Amino acid sequence: MRAGMWMAVVLGVSVITAQQANIASEATQSPTDTRGQAREVDAFDAVSIREAQGRSPSSGLRPHPSGLTATNVTVLDLIRLAFDVIEAHVVGELPGWITTKKFDVVAKSSGEPLTYSRLRLMARGMLQERFRLDASYERMEAPVYALVMARSDGKAGPNLRPSTGTCAADRLVTEPSALPVRVLEIPNCDVSAFTDSGGLNAVVGNRVTMQKLAQAISRFGRFDRPVVDQTGLSGEFDIKVLVSADIPGATSDARFLTAMREQLGLTFRSGQGTIDVLRVRRIEQPSPN
Repeated sequence: MRAGMWMAVVLGVSVITAQQANIASEATQSPTDTRGQAREVDAFDAVSIREAQGRSPSSGLRPHPSGLTATNVTVLDLIRLAFDVIEAHVVGELPGWITTKKFDVVAKSSGEPLTYSRLRLMARGMLQERFRLDASYERMEAPVYALVMARSDGKAGPNLRPSTGTCAADRLVTEPSALPVRVLEIPNCDVSAFTDSGGLNAVVGNRVTMQKLAQAISRFGRFDRPVVDQTGLSGEFDIKVLVSADIPGATSDARFLTAMREQLGLTFRSGQGTIDVLRVRRIEQPSPN
């Protein structure tokens, strides 16, 4: 792809940073142990949960250094944030209201600025205490798209390069930008996905494992199966997939797949694979403030 085909400033395009939208990946763990007994988790100092009244002009989850603000969101949105799962991977006893009833949440923590992993654990504790959530991860076989090398010789594309940079293991939560436009740049030790009308038109990242890349494509793409890493590549990479108007394809998903093959040397292959799901055994409507 020619460099001039991509604008540095993206207008009218949703920009999703994995750290801010779903909180940085950590070792998969649950607020309950394998025997279903509650284990102690970090907690917010104050939490307000109210059912949203009417249609809000804005909605979404906003992590910040002292807590979390959520406007007009469902409980499933909160679960996805706290456990870093996509909607299709939340299974079990799921009452209808978790996807229809909307809430406004303000959760605050005093003291030192939060890290992303600590904020996620606090969100899990809030769900356990206020919504009586009982859930844990498990593995299951399912139809998947395997992320594999596109070339028979295993050669990577020009935008998939071994990373030589460094970064903190657990970053501090930062304030999201309030600007109406965002500059397209590779984030520091993270993955960002840029979407237009729901379709992926860019994925960029620093120090990204292939497992994390597959998770980001699963999370932000509109593919009908989860994406799992079967590239055989180990280590961390700097990546950049940019979709331009001159890439052929009947849909935005098809154009993204073409860009991924040309720029990263990766493609999808249909098959069966093992995925992590979050099994919900109990959830109740929130307790009063």
